[in-house]
Amino acid sequence: MNWWEEAQDSKSEAERFIDRFSKYYTPAVLVLGIIVWAFTRNIELAITVLVLGCPGALVIGVPVSNVSGIGNGARNGVLLKGSEVINDFSNVDTMVFDKTGTLTIGNPEVAEKEFYGDNMDEVLGYLASVERESDHPLAKAVLQDIGPANFSEVDETEVVKGGGVVAKVAGHSVAVGNVYLMEKEC
Repeated sequence: MNWWEEAQDSKSEAERFIDRFSKYYTPAVLVLGIIVWAFTRNIELAITVLVLGCPGALVIGVPVSNVSGIGNGARNGVLLKGSEVINDFSNVDTMVFDKTGTLTIGNPEVAEKEFYGDNMDEVLGYLASVERESDHPLAKAVLQDIGPANFSEVDETEVVKGGGVVAKVAGHSVAVGNVYLMEKEC
């Protein structure tokens, strides 16, 4: 299931309320229509009661507006994980973000570099070879910062969720990622 289907499947509190409400309201309107027909024998009046009492606008309106909001957000680059999130945002008056650059312009850049050891051209070539395999925005930033490099063949690649990538490049084990991955790979 992709994020779009998952977002559509999650129901907001308003949708859950409307579902509970319509479960009782719809049969009540149906019974009321039957009662009106039974007492008046006027089929037009009974149908009018059914049409006016139909909860269709309630039952359809809330989910359609939520799906529309999710779709509108996606077209504008904002991914919302379900209609409950939309409902939660209606109560927000202040939002604080701790992302510098990546959230506002979506174009991360390498800010600082530290080199350890010799053979930097060879090491940067290995790094570029691993990053070239990825479509991650940070990998693209690293490749842009490295510039032209001597690429090597990458034999094995393992993505460590929340950590980075471990790969075999020219017989060397290369780990690219965060502190957690560096500690794990020693």
